[in-house]
Amino acid sequence: MANGVSCAFFAAKNIVNGTKEKNIFKEGIGIAQTIRTADAAFMAATNTANAANKAVAEAAISSVEGAAAVAKVSPIANLLSKGAAIAKKLLYPLICLSAAYNTFKSKDKVKTGVSQSSAIGTMYMFEKLTEKNIIKNIEQKYAPTFKNNKKAAVLWYIARGLIFATTSMTGYTLGSKAGEISVDAIRTIFGIKKGDSFNSSTKSDESNVFDEIELQ
Repeated sequence: MANGVSCAFFAAKNIVNGTKEKNIFKEGIGIAQTIRTADAAFMAATNTANAANKAVAEAAISSVEGAAAVAKVSPIANLLSKGAAIAKKLLYPLICLSAAYNTFKSKDKVKTGVSQSSAIGTMYMFEKLTEKNIIKNIEQKYAPTFKNNKKAAVLWYIARGLIFATTSMTGYTLGSKAGEISVDAIRTIFGIKKGDSFNSSTKSDESNVFDEIELQ
């Protein structure tokens, strides 16, 4: 199950930016993240309401088993769970389409294409490293605390979402800068000159896509 904090952040940012940039693919990402946010919020509320039978910490650490158990007895949870699963599968295709759209409309397609490709790759790497080396370690180390202390579980749930969103944005920014730095070398390797018909400007119209994903 997704983290509601990071999903809500990504949903709002993509819908606002997608509308502003007239990028339907980014708007689609925002809608997908909104569905995942609703699923996470419903599951957290359900787990809290059933705290007598299920530890609140399960919501805080996004228990897949807990989500599946609730989905079996709740039609609403089942519907949201299925919708969130579909939304998750659509995220990467939408991210790629959004980057392709930004590249297509850019005056400097080489710079934008290289920068966005590098940004997305680095963003994904940062997210996976964060999941495996930070989030997972913290949850394993403090699992008893989260299970027995409701306040600690809720605080960790919020912190986990913020940590993930921050590292995702950091990865995107660094990857974008790396792409911009390397674009001249790529032009040289492939013999692409500034001012070619498909690359008529030295300025890029690229827009950020770092706010698009959260895969937990």
